[in-house]
Amino acid sequence: MVKGLYTNEELVDSLILDLNNLPKELINGQFIQFCTLIEQMGQKLALLRKGIPTDIESKNKIIEELKQQLRDMGQEIVEMTPDEFVQKLGKKDGAE
Repeated sequence: MVKGLYTNEELVDSLILDLNNLPKELINGQFIQFCTLIEQMGQKLALLRKGIPTDIESKNKIIEELKQQLRDMGQEIVEMTPDEFVQKLGKKDGAE
């Protein structure tokens, strides 16, 4: 946890724990706690939905910064999709 906020990975882990605890609360007759867990899971899913685009944007920004550093060092950058890369090399997962 960073500065009181969950990372996306931590949110997923906590959702898994919550799912594991749901049947226990229901079997023990803790219906209010069961409902509270459902509510918390909904809040975590909403946070996760908001966090994913931010993470992707951050990743893309870092990739562009690294490509610019390579260009500044005189390296040529070739843009291609993973499929184009596999076709060019004629290999997939290290196999011929």
